Amino acid sequence: MKKIIILLVLVLFTLFLFPQNYFNVKIFLWDNDRELTFENPDKPGALIGYEMNFIKSFEVVGFSEDNGNLTISSLLPDLNSLTGYGALFIVCGPRSYSEEIISYEDRIKLKEYLNSGGCLYIEGKI
Repeated sequence: MKKIIILLVLVLFTLFLFPQNYFNVKIFLWDNDRELTFENPDKPGALIGYEMNFIKSFEVVGFSEDNGNLTISSLLPDLNSLTGYGALFIVCGPRSYSEEIISYEDRIKLKEYLNSGGCLYIEGKI
């Protein structure tokens, strides 16, 4: 029993000793909602973009523009730049179905990005 407890303590110690890290992982946040905003629930009267919740969540786990591992833009970069990111988050917001939310050219880029092994998350009503 004593050996099992010692083994368990050692395993737990190594888990805390080597926390998860994100070396060389970059995230691209494409703000594709055409600057739509909503009222900030934390500050009534203030407006924030739909991407703000993503930005706050990313900061909690260590991704930020200051660290250089998070890029936020309203334009989708070219495919060569895009493949340098481990994940792509697209914020579309609550736009109507009648609008073209993602252009044909951007859809081709996204398809190639996925074919090259990228990870894609789309938020919003598309």
